Formats: sequence, C-alpha cells, structure tokens
Amino acid sequence: MKPRKTAVIEDIIAMVNERNRTSTCEPAIRDGGNSLLEKILMDNNRYNGFGYLTVDEVPEGHQPGRIRIEGKNTFPDETRRFYFMS
Repeated sequence: MKPRKTAVIEDIIAMVNERNRTSTCEPAIRDGGNSLLEKILMDNNRYNGFGYLTVDEVPEGHQPGRIRIEGKNTFPDETRRFYFMS
C-alpha cells in the first residue's frame, strides 16, 4: 500500500493567493478556489481572514478586489483576495 500524502495548508493558501493575483480567468473560477480554501481553513480551525488585492497587484486590464477613492472603498471583483496565514 502506498503511503498517504497530506497537503500543507500554508502551501494551499500560497497557491490560491498566487492564482488570485495572476489569474486572467473569469471570477467564477477564482470564486471556486476561494470557497474550497475557506472550507479547508474553517474545517482545520485555521481561518485568519483575507484582504482584497489592489489595481497594482492584478494583471493589467483586470479588475482589482478593492479600489479606494476619497476614503471610500469599492469592490469591483471580490474574488481578487489574498488570505492571511495563521
């Protein structure tokens, strides 16, 4: 029998964060990855929140997670987020 492998949660967080930052696919695809990661984090009591990526952190021509103008936030693409390591 082959030994069982387990994933390291920090590696999964890093992978989802990188994909959210560099992805040029539609938001529904990022939403699926975010949902899966949140389930993993919650089930393992490791959820530590998230922040939104700004325009300088996403590919050119793509919507960021947050835009701050005159002290007010707007959220053009809420799937553009990064998760905090616990």
